[in-house]
Amino acid sequence: MQVVILGKEESKVADFFSIISRGKTSTQNKKLFGSVSVPDQRVDDLSAFFKPKKTTYTQLSFFSVDMETPTFFEDVKTSDLIVYIVKAFSAYEGDEVNPLSEIENFVTSLKLKDMEVLERFIQKNKKDLGKAKEVESASLLLSEIEQSGQVKKEALSKYEFLKHTSLLSTLPLFFVINRDENEIKEESLIKELETKYRDYPMFSVSTEIEKELMDMDRNASMEFLQAYQIEKPALEILIQQIYQHLGLITFFTVGEDEVRAWTVKKGSNAFESAGKIHTDIQKGFIRAEIVHYRDFIANHFSFKEAKDKGVFYLEGKEYLLQDGDIMHVRFNI
Repeated sequence: MQVVILGKEESKVADFFSIISRGKTSTQNKKLFGSVSVPDQRVDDLSAFFKPKKTTYTQLSFFSVDMETPTFFEDVKTSDLIVYIVKAFSAYEGDEVNPLSEIENFVTSLKLKDMEVLERFIQKNKKDLGKAKEVESASLLLSEIEQSGQVKKEALSKYEFLKHTSLLSTLPLFFVINRDENEIKEESLIKELETKYRDYPMFSVSTEIEKELMDMDRNASMEFLQAYQIEKPALEILIQQIYQHLGLITFFTVGEDEVRAWTVKKGSNAFESAGKIHTDIQKGFIRAEIVHYRDFIANHFSFKEAKDKGVFYLEGKEYLLQDGDIMHVRFNI
């Protein structure tokens, strides 16, 4: 899964990208790439109990591209989620700040690009009787995008030709409002934006606060956050929210060698998830041993107690993994 992080230079999108990637970035083909471990207290707890040789968290991958590049729209189409950084702070006295207008302009730019693509498709194929249904669908979709600006996932089944057409309106949008550090707790702006754009998640952050936290040890960062009456770094919460917004869930494998968190799409079954661990495990799949993290800790991190309490299950290939499941696969090659 790929997340594209966008924004105007004055929104401090470069600072945001560096912070969320913990400064570990690379450049390729004029794109900036980075990744980050998804914070997960469950991994911390399991690792503290098993004391494994290795602990592995799930990862989110990001890239960023200059919005002025000629290939900008094509680059964005390769992503699974758009995170757009909105400037909501004054850089100097008299600096004009209008996050509502900035969001409106960005949503409109995506909408106009898709309308252009659809209009071109209709013009090219309107005389082809073999594509009459696709042209009709394109016309309906054109009207829908013009009115709403975004095509929701549940509506995609109506448009078969979308399988062959990449549209920006089908990508989920997530807005990050970059604010002045002294206004981070003030909620009226976020409420106003959420009222205007109900279909898009809004998240408030101050890159100035997050930049300072990067260079602090745990004790110093806790004191710093307390001064702003903040419970935890905003980017930790944001990373988790992006992960969930992508429709991802986490399952775990545990043991003395490694405690590891694995990422799968919500709705993945045990057979598909076994393939994440290793293709040989998937090929030789017999049964999945499942205990949920919550039940595991409730039974003192004991598989035996979990079995005795009836919360340890043997499941087949079609079992749908739940977020927080601990899975061990019985297999034979």
